[in-house]
Amino acid sequence: MSDLRHDHDASWRAELDRAAEAAGLSRREMLRLGLFGAAAVLGQHWSVRALAAATAGGAEAFHFVVTGDTQSHPLRIRAIAEAIARDVPAFVVHTGDLCNNSNHPDLLEEQFFGPWRDLLRKTAVWPARGNHEYGIQPFADLFRLSPQRLWYSFDYANLHVVILDQWSVKGSDTMEPERMAAMAEWLDGDLAAVQGKADWIIVAGHQPMFNVAGHGSTWGHERILPLLYKHGVDLVLAGHSHLYERFVPIGPRGAKPIHFIVAGGGGGTNYASVPSPILLRSHAAAHYSLYRIEGDRLDLTVKGSGGTIIDTMTLTKTGGALAPAVLAAAIEPEDAMRLLKPYKGLAVNVTERPVAGRTMTCTLSPRRFPPGSRVTFSTDPSSSWSVEETTFEAPPQEPLDAAAVSAASPPEDDAPAPWLLRVTPPDGVLLAGHGFSPDLSASIRLDYRGRTWFCPSVPVGLHELSVRRLAPQPTVVDVPAASEALVAQLAGLSRGGDQAVNIRLDAWEGVPFLHLPSTGAASRTMKLAWARDALYGIVAVEQGAIHVDDELPWNADSLEINLEPDAERRTRLLSRGPTVKLFLWPQPGGDGGPASFKRSTGRLAGGSVKAHWRKTPGGYVMEFRISARALTVADDGAGTPETGARPDAQPLAAGRTLGLDLVLRHDGETVEQFADPRGLRSTWGSPIYWGQIRLSSQ
Repeated sequence: MSDLRHDHDASWRAELDRAAEAAGLSRREMLRLGLFGAAAVLGQHWSVRALAAATAGGAEAFHFVVTGDTQSHPLRIRAIAEAIARDVPAFVVHTGDLCNNSNHPDLLEEQFFGPWRDLLRKTAVWPARGNHEYGIQPFADLFRLSPQRLWYSFDYANLHVVILDQWSVKGSDTMEPERMAAMAEWLDGDLAAVQGKADWIIVAGHQPMFNVAGHGSTWGHERILPLLYKHGVDLVLAGHSHLYERFVPIGPRGAKPIHFIVAGGGGGTNYASVPSPILLRSHAAAHYSLYRIEGDRLDLTVKGSGGTIIDTMTLTKTGGALAPAVLAAAIEPEDAMRLLKPYKGLAVNVTERPVAGRTMTCTLSPRRFPPGSRVTFSTDPSSSWSVEETTFEAPPQEPLDAAAVSAASPPEDDAPAPWLLRVTPPDGVLLAGHGFSPDLSASIRLDYRGRTWFCPSVPVGLHELSVRRLAPQPTVVDVPAASEALVAQLAGLSRGGDQAVNIRLDAWEGVPFLHLPSTGAASRTMKLAWARDALYGIVAVEQGAIHVDDELPWNADSLEINLEPDAERRTRLLSRGPTVKLFLWPQPGGDGGPASFKRSTGRLAGGSVKAHWRKTPGGYVMEFRISARALTVADDGAGTPETGARPDAQPLAAGRTLGLDLVLRHDGETVEQFADPRGLRSTWGSPIYWGQIRLSSQ
């Protein structure tokens, strides 16, 4: 691994050793406990220390932090942890996903214990189990919890905090009914026991109960949510979706409403925010939530790693009751479900390709909006498109349960008549990914049950059916057969090994530079050739300094390769099925050797991809080999679910066509790309916009 991923200045294992010593463990006991046990001791030590400082009464002010999803990006995780440490919280509630896989000690070191080392010296951490805490036992061992009950609660001053578990025994799956019933019974008793004793009650877990963007979770509505209203819970905090969302107060008539907040900004790859009528604030960036409680007052300040204030909220109570303004702003859970996602994934169908200045008709389904609502579309002031102002009435409908409301698509035979929108595209319009380029957006006013919600800018995308119908066939580019001399040179790539292959540019002199449909001209850097056993390629890059990012290669210097083994299957908008996405990039340091490799989607048999690189005065040269095994299509159902690859490779042959998207990047910026010209802006995960190559006999 590069130094970039290990920028901590000391090993966390040394910190665990010192903590174990402070806890009175012998060396033998330390060895017996092992890695997870030592971490558990350290976590126990922090918890005891922090709780010992808790005040007995509720008048003294204190503050704490909520964050989660410390995944993937160590530098970002560290920046958030350092910002939290500057606020010196009494404790931290972690809403789960300590790292990408907490069963792996190296990832725990890289994404949690390393970046959080200084913070963990100062405060207690109370974690929930996320879907990336695979399995019960490792998480239970790490934090000294019972494997039979990973839910728990604690008190601090006048605050009661409940931490819920939401996953199966194996993790990442829905919790088993019997475990859910056991947790619900415990929760009912736990919350009943603190009535009249705690001024504030907060419940935290990984999956949100209300969530628009990201995973869109609506966990716990049947068994858990009624208990929270029954016992007057104030806030419900979650992660899972890597962004910030704060909703309007939600509660049934006659009950105290709850403030639901998604706070998954601890370091994971951020999800894009999506507008919703019931969102008070959303933000798609790394962040943490700082809570301050002083008696009957609670203040929330949401901060970015640099100290930027993203959101604030203040709640006050009089005699245990919330302010009248909070109660007046509340909506009922059933209405919240109906209003959760009317704008998310708002998509239209079109029957013609957009032409600048020519008005076209789009259709969309009323099902997206709450039954009985009134919806007005007009032009987004910031959009280059024009939208003819139109008002529609969503037909009334029988009440739907949560599952029905959140369903992705209704039955076609029960669908009401579509709504028709007239829009006028600007100059330079084309289809790109799920939408248009430039983007189409609309201003939407939604009237429902006597209240009005307005959003000035709602993105409008395309239904997949329209994209399939309107996407043009790509230009087919011929790739020559490799000469014997070239195959002999590239034999080293077939064998692999740790030594640099002698990359000779003269062996490629007879191979033309790859024609790029995206520009209509020949590449300046990329060449491809094929043989029976593999597809071969070379990039010769003149760009100066080499910058790499092992976690996010697309943000640095890298070659992205997207392959569809059977180009005739290119009717998909998304890269489901037999597609492969991978990244190759030079390893940091030295003058050459094996290149770094990362598979993003699809499955590859061992040894399917080989690459070596060599530093040059102006940049680098990199050769790669993708074996025929990786490009084998299983049409008999015997292949892997994602790529169709089988152990026995089918030799490549002249005349075969492959779907291809090559993207060469420098510092994250696209240098050259092999793709359909209309998909240049947005080809990621969309084979329908990739280019095609034909294996030539020449």
